[in-house]
Amino acid sequence: MLVFSALADPTRLRIVEMLGNEENLAASQISKRFFISPSAISQHLKILREANLVQMETKAQQRIYRLNPEGITEIENWVLRMKITLHA
Repeated sequence: MLVFSALADPTRLRIVEMLGNEENLAASQISKRFFISPSAISQHLKILREANLVQMETKAQQRIYRLNPEGITEIENWVLRMKITLHA
């Protein structure tokens, strides 16, 4: 699943956790919390979008990111299937 390979990177995992705690963040706000370039953060955000984990909305000159509930539900469903398999 693309979701898990996206979350395997510590930076991307941290971004997802940040968005879980703060709901909506501009790319610039996310970038300021890391010691890597804004373009590197943009690449991480692109991977998270492609994995369906985050959504992006453009407001004026800002790109606002939030968690994508569908992507989180996909993870939940996988975990539930694994739990059922363990108990079968």
